Amino acid sequence: MKKFVKLVLPVVLILAVVLSFGACSSGKEDTAETPENSMAEEMKNDGADEIEEQSGEQLSASCDYILAQATDSKGNYIELVANDGEPYDGSQTIGLIKNNKWVIEMNDDSPIIEDGVVAFFNLYKYCHNAGKTNIILITDNCFVFFGDEDTDLLWNYSTGKTYYMTSEKFSNILYVGHYLGRQGKVLNEDLITIEVRETSTLLNSKIFDTKTMQYVKSFGPKYFNYVKQYSEGLFYAERSIPDENGNIEELGFYDINGNLVLDFTEFYNKYFRIYEPPERFIDGKTSFRVENESGKKFEITIDKQGNVLSETAV
Repeated sequence: MKKFVKLVLPVVLILAVVLSFGACSSGKEDTAETPENSMAEEMKNDGADEIEEQSGEQLSASCDYILAQATDSKGNYIELVANDGEPYDGSQTIGLIKNNKWVIEMNDDSPIIEDGVVAFFNLYKYCHNAGKTNIILITDNCFVFFGDEDTDLLWNYSTGKTYYMTSEKFSNILYVGHYLGRQGKVLNEDLITIEVRETSTLLNSKIFDTKTMQYVKSFGPKYFNYVKQYSEGLFYAERSIPDENGNIEELGFYDINGNLVLDFTEFYNKYFRIYEPPERFIDGKTSFRVENESGKKFEITIDKQGNVLSETAV
């Protein structure tokens, strides 16, 4: 019997060491999936899980402010939160919660906190008191911060990259995707459409990659009259093409190079006018509204080949 115990004990010890090593390896694999940025160094997902299990309460409930909240295209609930401090003393902290778990724990290493001056956070409080918001989740991983008249900021929390849009000679910079963000419609890809305007005059239309924080296409001034959001490889736009007899109106969905892929002229001619153009394609479908010469209005849904899926009177 004693001999059997002597044989078993080493085996048990070996198994314990192996299991312990496996648990540590698993922890390292989890850590590797966290965002690669300066804020990621302070993530403590294991601790957050313990807090959630013990309290059973929403983590954001203990924060001073919820700066922005939205459900991304995958169904994850995102909350950008903050704790306040004395003005300009550098003690303000920002954190990010996904599905009631910390993705970025509270810290002062945030793109909206610069040298202890919380420019965007202070503007948030001003907008919040007015019943508005200046911080929006626009793609699954990217926030837009609308600053003062000279500066707007794009921040991708999964990569840690930021991009400042400075107006300088432009009196107004319009993000097409911004409107979708205000409606709670988060984009399911990294590319967004940006219009650059001076007052009401369109100066340029561009496509911007929120993952690399770089422009991938610029169409030049006056190329398009009207641009919608880039989605699933296409974006809706309208433009006038000069010819010998006047202007030719062209409208429809274009690819990233500005080539007309889906011509909407037939809908325009058949129904007299398109009074609510399509916003974007979602899962291969898009809807828009038209009006005929008698004043009757219809909502039409098509696929990416232009096939009419439904036509309903409204």
